[in-house]
Amino acid sequence: MTSVHRTLTTLGLGLFAQRAAQLIALLMITRSLGAEFTGKTAQGLALAGLLSVLASAGLRNEVARGLAQSKNSAGLWLRSAVKARLLRCCYLWTIAIALAFAASDTPWFWIVSATACIPNAFDLKQIGDVAARTRSEVVIETSAALLFLLTVLIWLQAGGCEPVMLAGIQLGCRVLYALGSAFTIRKMPAHGTAPKARELLRKSRRLAPAQVFSELPVAADVCIVGLLAGDSVAGLYTIGSRIAGAAGMPTVQLTRLFFAHQIHAATRGRSARATRVAMRATTLVMLPLLAGGWIAADQLCALFGSEFANAADATRWLLVAITAQHIAWQVHQALLATGRDEAYRRALWLPAMVHTIGLLTLTKTFGSTGAALATALAQICFLTASLLQLDRAELRPLLWLRGPLMLAFATGAVTLLATAIEGGHALLWQLPMGGMTWCIGIYLLELRNRWSRIGTGLIEASDFHF
Repeated sequence: MTSVHRTLTTLGLGLFAQRAAQLIALLMITRSLGAEFTGKTAQGLALAGLLSVLASAGLRNEVARGLAQSKNSAGLWLRSAVKARLLRCCYLWTIAIALAFAASDTPWFWIVSATACIPNAFDLKQIGDVAARTRSEVVIETSAALLFLLTVLIWLQAGGCEPVMLAGIQLGCRVLYALGSAFTIRKMPAHGTAPKARELLRKSRRLAPAQVFSELPVAADVCIVGLLAGDSVAGLYTIGSRIAGAAGMPTVQLTRLFFAHQIHAATRGRSARATRVAMRATTLVMLPLLAGGWIAADQLCALFGSEFANAADATRWLLVAITAQHIAWQVHQALLATGRDEAYRRALWLPAMVHTIGLLTLTKTFGSTGAALATALAQICFLTASLLQLDRAELRPLLWLRGPLMLAFATGAVTLLATAIEGGHALLWQLPMGGMTWCIGIYLLELRNRWSRIGTGLIEASDFHF
């Protein structure tokens, strides 16, 4: 078994457990406390995510490229990265506290929510992958997700209904993650030298503005929806985004796997091969999920309660958004890996403007569906802009798209057939039949007589082992 097989297995099992725990917790919260509570707490989580985005802007790029060239000093690089994030977090957290007391009638909810950005400074995703610590990070994150689920179930059983308590539970789980990450970083090699935190912050300014402008509407989308259309509409949007996020779970693991290999392959001048493999693998997963999810959206939303049935259209557009986003990630990461920083920046500006303008103009009129449509348009722009910056040699030949499109058509057709047979009560048939169709198709297209060789091309291109 190669390191790719082991990492894929760990990522697959870990991310499945994480998504399952998150969805079960969300299902219990929505059924017990309704759309308005769901929207309110989702905005609190989004605030922590927003502050974390601001704290990390530009740093991941610098640290990832440094780790690829200085494996023996990985511990020093990661310590500097955490310190740099913490410096920004403390500054941003102070501003958040002042705004919470000045502009909200529930300041403690927003303060506790914002505090989660501090343990988030220890996040090892992607930079930990480049340092070959993926499996450790997955174990830590999975433990935090399972603890969150268990604590939420106990809290609901005890009659919990206060948003600040749920924010406190989330904060406690992130502190557990931070402790695990700190222990992992402490065990990593710390030979040689690495930039200090302030030097990293200075270097990160090259890409930070573009990243901040690009990620702000993504991180704050549910807050904007809540501000313009109310907590209930934000709750509908949250359900759609969680379903779309669950659909994108497999390609999140692929993105983390490919990012590490793309970074290392670029140092050997072999990034084109790794990029083509990444794009094909992502489309093989996301296009069929988009086809099946578009048809099954009504039944999926109804799982969370009758008041969430109106989230179906938003879910469909968010599935389009996450499909375009995950394909674009592979292209955009190729630009980062090869040091094409100017092209990397150019691919961020237009999608950010489209997303911001779309959220502000469509949400007020069309609610959660308008916000989801704005997100989809922005991610399609992101994919287009990233492809335009890529060398044509890295895209050709386009025959690799034929298999993913055929698989998407087959998955969508079988899911639609299950809907017709069951007459509107089809979820128990749609999921297994669509999933079985995808499994059979992926075996015939990719895995037949090739399982033992999966990942060898990536390893040859990057000379990198997890």
